[in-house]
Amino acid sequence: MLSKRLAFSYQEKLYLLLTILVLSFILSFRDWGVNKFDFLLGIRNLVIAVLLVSLSLLVKLYVQKYFAHRVGFIVEFRPWLLGLLIGLIFVFVSNGTLTFLAIGGLTFYVIERLKVGRADIGGHGSPGWISIAGPITNLVLAAFFKVFTPVPLLEHIAVTAVSINLLIAFFGMLPIPFIEGFTFENLRKTRSSDGLQFLHSSLLEYLIVAISGLATGLAIWFSPPSYAIGTTLIFLVVVRGIYYIFYQQNIPQDRVRKAI
Repeated sequence: MLSKRLAFSYQEKLYLLLTILVLSFILSFRDWGVNKFDFLLGIRNLVIAVLLVSLSLLVKLYVQKYFAHRVGFIVEFRPWLLGLLIGLIFVFVSNGTLTFLAIGGLTFYVIERLKVGRADIGGHGSPGWISIAGPITNLVLAAFFKVFTPVPLLEHIAVTAVSINLLIAFFGMLPIPFIEGFTFENLRKTRSSDGLQFLHSSLLEYLIVAISGLATGLAIWFSPPSYAIGTTLIFLVVVRGIYYIFYQQNIPQDRVRKAI
């Protein structure tokens, strides 16, 4: 049952394919030759971008699907088509210097709602934490790939992977409206980014996680691999502490195992 809920539907696969191709084109736009157009170099860089974007998005979505399952949701990926179009326009107009990756996100379907006292495990707080788990996952992936940047044969691929994951994490944490669709028992529909969905849960939680996530992203990009890994571990400890203080401790112990 768990594997079925983590699987991608046929429609999701089509959406993912479209999103991966558009993002890969945007991110490899300036990699078709330095001084002149080089078709073979461009194709090589595009293939690398497709593989890295696929890995980054799939891991992000699998983590979100897993956490959603733990608290009674099924989630499906939906792209923000207007956001993808804006990204293409930006990259053409700026000749690849401006990047916009507000790509879309999740639609939530309720499996069950667990209400115990004031704790609503399948309620509004859960989608916020499920959503923000995506950008957090991309930060962890960026730190992982940072380890391989000193290796000469892997430097280009590793740096590209770090850049891709940091960009996806950054745009995912921004509270941009009208990106992701959320459905609660067919009664309430909202559209928002990972960041805005988390912001709806709690302003204080969002500020702490977003600011510490931004600092972690800067450390990953500018610091040596050892410092990047250390900073990321500290960030994860902070996130876990915020999750426990503001959310998990309000769930009775017999329901804690259901939480993320």
